[in-house]
Amino acid sequence: MKKGFTVIELVIVMAVLFFVFSLLFTVYINFLKTYTSEFNRAEARNTVELAMNKLANEFVGATAVSTYSAKSITFTTPAGVTISYAWSGVTGESLIRTLGASTFEAAVNVSNFLITYVSTLDAYNFTLSAISSKDNFTISSLIKMRNL
Repeated sequence: MKKGFTVIELVIVMAVLFFVFSLLFTVYINFLKTYTSEFNRAEARNTVELAMNKLANEFVGATAVSTYSAKSITFTTPAGVTISYAWSGVTGESLIRTLGASTFEAAVNVSNFLITYVSTLDAYNFTLSAISSKDNFTISSLIKMRNL
C-alpha cells in the first residue's frame, strides 16, 4: 500500500483553502473600506472644528469689520493686522484665510460658508460645512466682537 494523498484529496483541500482565504480577503477589504471612510469623516469634522475655532478666536478680538458678504469677511485685529476669510462658493473648494500678505487654507472640501449679520445682537453668524465621501459636517457659531 502506497502512502500519500490522492489528487481528489488535494483538490478538495485546495478548494477549502481557497474558500477560507476568499472569506478572509473579503473581511480585510471591508475593514479597509470602513477605516478609510471613518478616517475621512473624522478629518472633515476636525477640519470644520479647527477652522471655526480659529475664525471665532480671531474674530472675537477684532476691532472692526472692513467688508463682509455671504461668502467672505475681512476684519482688523487690535494690532492693526487685516485678516480675511473667503470661499469661492464652489463645493469642494477650500476656505481661504488671508493674514496680511500670506494666504492659507483654513478648511478643505468646503460645501458651505455663510456669514450673516444679526443686527439685533450686533453679532455675526458664521456657518461652515465640509464634506467627506459620505457626510456633510456643519458648525454654526454666533460671534460678537469684544473690542467694539
